[in-house]
Amino acid sequence: MERDGLTRGRRKGLIISLALSILSLSLLLYFTWEEETLNSLKMINIRGLLLVSVLVVCLWTLEGLRNKVILLSLGSPIRLSLMASARIYLATFFCAGVTPWAIGEWPCYIYGLTRRQVPPGEAAAAALLRSFFTKIFFLLCSGMVIIFSKSLRIISSAELLFRGAFTAAALSFLAYFLIMFKPGIALAILELLHGITPVRKIFNSRYSLTKFFQTLLDEACRFRACMKKILSRGFFFLVLTFILTAVYWMAYFSIAPLLLWGLGLTPSLLPVISWQMIIVLVLTYVPLPGGSGVAEFGAASLFAGFVPSPLLGIFILAWRFFTYFVTLIAGAVSLFLFEGPFRSRE
Repeated sequence: MERDGLTRGRRKGLIISLALSILSLSLLLYFTWEEETLNSLKMINIRGLLLVSVLVVCLWTLEGLRNKVILLSLGSPIRLSLMASARIYLATFFCAGVTPWAIGEWPCYIYGLTRRQVPPGEAAAAALLRSFFTKIFFLLCSGMVIIFSKSLRIISSAELLFRGAFTAAALSFLAYFLIMFKPGIALAILELLHGITPVRKIFNSRYSLTKFFQTLLDEACRFRACMKKILSRGFFFLVLTFILTAVYWMAYFSIAPLLLWGLGLTPSLLPVISWQMIIVLVLTYVPLPGGSGVAEFGAASLFAGFVPSPLLGIFILAWRFFTYFVTLIAGAVSLFLFEGPFRSRE
């Protein structure tokens, strides 16, 4: 990895993400700004904004704790400080936020751990576990959202979009699960794909299909090995990791209700949380850095039925600022500390 924290690819992704977000937010503010907007801004509850600021820092702390617990569950001899662990999360968030489909997340997370002397194999296993528990949480919660979609007042178009995203997530999770625990299935798929001429031509034009599946099998072996190690230490760390994952996301989903409260609105908690869950799940499949553009307009379309028009643009701006830009900026600083002249030595 290059020593410059902002490589050319990251700079390009950052510029695209910021440009799309600024354009989207500018359009939203332009079309929703009214005389009442200015009057409403004078009535903002500062305590609400302060609570959201504190909550964002709590999110960083929770992710730092989760990283520490994951390493403990793997039996790693490396003991990271909470600050170092949180900075790994922040740098990972930045890399995910400036790359399409967040493809920079895993490499940066693994790199951050290896910089702290965590063996590469353990770092890869930690990345797998981190992703695994996040997928489990979202599948459980999104399934409940689908079941109770009518009582949550989710509009039909949003429900249809959510069902599509949930189906794709469930299928990808199933494939992920089977590859990890039933690697023989991956070999059967490999043989099947080798027999399909168009697929073989597409893969062979870029890289070896065999090497691609071998990589998946290697990851499967790592995952099964780390699961055996974790289970040998008991279920405590598994449960604790899942609890931290759940608490993190519920705290994240609390940002919008607090912002609405700060704007003088009385939000209905469950629908607001569900709408944010829809946005996060859909953004997973958006090939734009940080989901910029889609996040702003998607949130505006979902919250338009609840937030008054004069406040909608302001609310989306505040929501995007606290859920994305603050952590993105902190992540850029953390990444610079990883790779720049002031690299951390924890």
